[in-house]
Formats: sequence, structure tokens, C-alpha cells
Amino acid sequence: MSCSEWRETELGLIPAEWEYSELKDKVEVIMGQSPKSEYYNSNQQGMPFLQGRKTFGEKFPQIDTWCINPIKVAQKGDVLLSVRAPVGDLNISNQNICIGRGLASLRMKNGNNEFLYYLLKNYRSFLLNKQNGTVFGSINKNDIENLKLPFPPLDEQKAIAKILSDIDEKIEINNRIIKVLEEIAQTIYKRWFVDFEFPNENGEPYKSSGGEMVQSELGPIPKGWEIVRLGEYISFVKGKKPKNIIENKKDGYVEYLTIDVLNNNSRLFADPEKMITVENKNNMMVMDGASSGTIYFGFKGIVASTLAKIEVINNKLNDDILYFILKYYENDIKNHTTGSAIPHVDKEYIRRLSIALPQNNELINEYSILSKNIRNQIYIIIMENQRLSQLRDTLLPKLMSGEIRVELNNGQIVLKNNEDQNINS
Repeated sequence: MSCSEWRETELGLIPAEWEYSELKDKVEVIMGQSPKSEYYNSNQQGMPFLQGRKTFGEKFPQIDTWCINPIKVAQKGDVLLSVRAPVGDLNISNQNICIGRGLASLRMKNGNNEFLYYLLKNYRSFLLNKQNGTVFGSINKNDIENLKLPFPPLDEQKAIAKILSDIDEKIEINNRIIKVLEEIAQTIYKRWFVDFEFPNENGEPYKSSGGEMVQSELGPIPKGWEIVRLGEYISFVKGKKPKNIIENKKDGYVEYLTIDVLNNNSRLFADPEKMITVENKNNMMVMDGASSGTIYFGFKGIVASTLAKIEVINNKLNDDILYFILKYYENDIKNHTTGSAIPHVDKEYIRRLSIALPQNNELINEYSILSKNIRNQIYIIIMENQRLSQLRDTLLPKLMSGEIRVELNNGQIVLKNNEDQNINS
């Protein structure tokens, strides 16, 4: 499928045979409306509810709130668009969801919502240019419906969507594997350091086998253990925003690690001089915004101003153990943020967290080996996800502009450049 003729648009050149249409001609837009808060619950009663993009995942949202009186509903498969700051974030609804005023639901009239998701992802900057408001920013229904974008023929839309969604599906599978590995490490941490069922000298669970316990501020703990504050073992090093941030890497620049970059949604680069930097095994925490309290590792570069590097200041612990301790308490940390409009991590709450540790380092060393092995497995998967994301992000603008064309050949997708040369590898 070659393209010998082009047409000029506000977005640049596109193949002449493609349509260049306002979204209202191709898409049904449903603006969210928030029910009264008295209808919300966390007990899974009623319909899943999203007020905004707070629990967006890489492609599909997580649900932590339900609503017994839904007003506006996004159907399974609809594209979810954040219409309030941060404007332009996207997910796909993986079930019927009640949507609040921070979201809009978009539905292709031809049913090809996967293509719409990637189309909007590619032209997100044009949505951002339409946002109103000097503080929080927002877009309305007219802004969305009047946006003009290119639309290839339906078969090509489906082929484009399949290429990109196959990559995202592999990333999603990898993320599920990471979650399982993290749950294994956290389960062992809880069993050994919270329930005190670590193996005794006979290989039996300590507490339930009659191991000696003594009283503490947290209740009974094994004899020879102590209660410590997490603040005795960690320090927060807040990130900084570089003066010059670019989208294409150049000599001397390294990756600038924003939340979007950590979630494989973009790539940014900056000069590391006088910046806070991390290596791949260092831990980071989101300090400000909707995802405050989220823990990351596996990235190398400059720590963004909304993040902090978490350093170990006592050699009894290390980055591997600390990661799973923080993951174990991650939900508690998220539930104890400060600030009403914009959440912030409560560092004092984290510093005051009490944990039980054995005075003898033998058990800690054993858990250190286990946690290091699991983190190494996770790190390999994170690296694969980064490569897949870079491939997806390289293909996305080329497919959406027609620089690379797509055709189906005996059920197989074939990529061609605009000179009709097969570029499949």
C-alpha cells in the first residue's frame, strides 16, 4: 500500500486518500458527570467509578471506588480521556464504568476504539493546546469534537491498531508477571517479619511452633527482635527540574525521569549536571500528585521534581529489601497523603512507620538474597518493557502520519514505507 500523493493539513502531510475530519464526524463523545459523594463506596457495591485519571494504568484503569447511582457510563472498550488537569491522559475502559466530571468517554462510530486510542495518543499535544484555565486546565466537549485528525481506511485502521495493541499487550503481560513477583516477595516479608512465621532451626514456622515471644509497642515479637522506625534507615532526596528538557537524546544528556517516563508513556532528556540522579537499582517514590506514594526502580537518569530518591542510610538494610518493605506499606503511604487539591507524600508518616527487625542479621541476609533474586527478575522485565515502549513510540507517529503504511497479506500484517518498500524485519 504505497502513497504517491500527499495532502497538507494543520498536522502536516498525510496520504491524499485519507480522510481529514473533525472528531464529531467519527466519534461519539460522552462527558462525565459526578454523582453525589454519598453514592460512592469502596465495598464494590454498584458500578465501578472513576472521578478522573487518578487510577489510570498504562492502558487500563484500576478501580478503587464504586457508585450505586451512576449518571454517565463509559462502555467496555471506550476510550477514557482526562479532560481536567492533567489534560489528555488516556486509558481504555475494560468494563462498564461510571465516569465523573474529570473524564470523557469516546466511542468510534465504526467500533474501532483501539485505533482511536492510539490516534489520540499520537496527537495528544493538540488536545493540550485546546485546554482552558490558568491553574488546573480543562477541555470541553466542543474542544474534543472540533479537533481535526487523519483517518485511514477502516482496514488500515484495524491493522495499525493491531500492531500497536500487540506491543501493549506484551507490556501488560509483563506487568502482570511483575505484580506476581512483587506479591511473592511481599508475602514472604509479611510471613517472616510481620507474622513471625520465619523458619526456626528445625525449618518450622517460628511463632506457631511455640517460639518465644516478648511484648513490644506493636504487640508480641520474637525474643531477640527490636522495633525500629523506618526513618532510622532511609532518607528522601527530592528531585529537581532541569532548565532544558528535550524529547530527543543528545550527547551528554540522560533520561529525565517523570511519572510519564516511568510509565513508559514518553521519553525526555536533560543535562545531569547538578541534578539528582539514580542508577537502575535505586528506589524512587512519587512525592506529589495523584500517584503520590507509588514506588519505582529499574530506571537510570535524572529524578524529576515530583519524585524523590530513597537512600538507605543504615547498612542493616539495602535497596532490595527496602523496595519490598516500601511496597508492603505502599497503600498505607498513599492513604496518608497531605494536601486537598494536590496530594503530597507525608514523609513524617513514613519516617514514623514502626517495623520489627531481628538483632541478628542472619534472617535479614536470607531475605536480602531472596529479594535481590526477585528484583533481578523484575529488572529484566522492566528493561524489556522499555524496549517495547520505545518500539511502539517509534512506530506510532510513522503509522499515524502515513510515513509507514500497513496492509494485510494473507492475514499477515505487512509494513511498507511510502515508497512501497517492504520494511518488515
